[in-house]
Amino acid sequence: MRILTSKLLRKLAKFFGNRIDDVHSGECLGNAFIIVWGGCIWVIGYTGTKPLLPTWLSENRVSYWRYRLGFTIHRDIHGDD
Repeated sequence: MRILTSKLLRKLAKFFGNRIDDVHSGECLGNAFIIVWGGCIWVIGYTGTKPLLPTWLSENRVSYWRYRLGFTIHRDIHGDD
């Protein structure tokens, strides 16, 4: 039952979910439903293959009531050696 629900959510996210782009490179990472509720961020039905890393985005004007959040992937710190 759990696997069936997971597959169904991924299929729905592929067509109806939000597109997630890498904030540094602009590369499309996949689709998912992003739900913000009660101070928590839930990423449901993520269709990408790489693990997501949430990052805070800089703002032009400082406002403390709303923060912008973006997603990126883990970069290889040692290079492509």
